[in-house]
Amino acid sequence: PGAARAYDFQPTAAEWAGWPEQCKARFVVTNIGRTSEYVNSISRDVTDLWQARLGECFGMLHHHCAGLVHLERARSAVSQNAREFELDNAVTEHTYAAGYCPRSNPFWSNIEANLSIVYAEQGNLGKSLLTLDEAVAAHPDYDGSYIAKSIVLKRAGKAAESRTALIEGSKATAQ
Repeated sequence: PGAARAYDFQPTAAEWAGWPEQCKARFVVTNIGRTSEYVNSISRDVTDLWQARLGECFGMLHHHCAGLVHLERARSAVSQNAREFELDNAVTEHTYAAGYCPRSNPFWSNIEANLSIVYAEQGNLGKSLLTLDEAVAAHPDYDGSYIAKSIVLKRAGKAAESRTALIEGSKATAQ
């Protein structure tokens, strides 16, 4: 995996509020998180819970979480250069996290589904769909990959294919 810079930023209050709980749990135990204003907002019990749930993926989770922040920053960027910079950072962070999260771990598909959204935002529909197909192949029971595929296809003007992705996901994840 290439170099990633998840430790180079502090989430804003709004970013913190919108982050998934697992991201908050990982952040507060990183070197930068332990000295942040957020350190006491997540209990050790919650951190331990997420570490147990995510297993070996927990160690580099903060890179995936940084990727989520960079994607949102790209969406609100005021210039094309700033948008491209943030999207490139999002790719780097998600790719770094995926490189340390074994493909056999179900959370790997979550990272890949989010990476695919970044590729779509960059205008690379082919790479986005390929990434989603890999995520589905690795963990066909993870509904997030199908949802991401549906979103990507819908935004690309492919409504029928978007619907098909949701139907496939419904069948694959039915209990």
